[in-house]
Amino acid sequence: MKNLIFLILIFFVHSALLCDWKLQKSSPHYKAYTKDGEGKEYRVEAVIRASADSVYKFLTGFEKFPEYYDNISSIKIIDSNDSSAYHYTVINTPWPLKDRDMVTKIIISKNKDKITLNSRSVTDPEFPESDKLIRVNGFKEQLEIEVSGNNKTVLKITGSMKITEKVPSWVIDKLILTGPVKTVEILEKLYGIGE
Repeated sequence: MKNLIFLILIFFVHSALLCDWKLQKSSPHYKAYTKDGEGKEYRVEAVIRASADSVYKFLTGFEKFPEYYDNISSIKIIDSNDSSAYHYTVINTPWPLKDRDMVTKIIISKNKDKITLNSRSVTDPEFPESDKLIRVNGFKEQLEIEVSGNNKTVLKITGSMKITEKVPSWVIDKLILTGPVKTVEILEKLYGIGE
């Protein structure tokens, strides 16, 4: 009986947390949401048939991102180790929007059952802003990689981005979900989907 009450409570708390979120895209294996908040916010949840370590290695294999993501034209890794990463990225965006660039700082924390990557855009004098690109500022993202058992991993990607241009809301929703949804789709191709 206590377990049933606990599960019902978890369901209601989870539902309450998602009440402002608008489902934008889903499959039997992942769900992608957006909401208005501090900028435009997004959340993607998926189960991947792979170890947490395999998912982590993919998510920190920054040098291969241009191979997997057609919207990343280049990435320069400034620093990368077990506890942090720092890189400069140039991002292609569809016309009529200008391409973007950003410098990202990632803090990595690990324990037995969970790996967390906290990313945010930062400034760096080594990479000054260019007239040809729009600098992404106000970007924050958290990736949680949780061990789920039976060689399955739960991946939760939550983030926000401030968009300064006058762009229709549906375009922004599509653009900000492109990267996180593509991440899940690539992981599903590489490792399979969790049941």
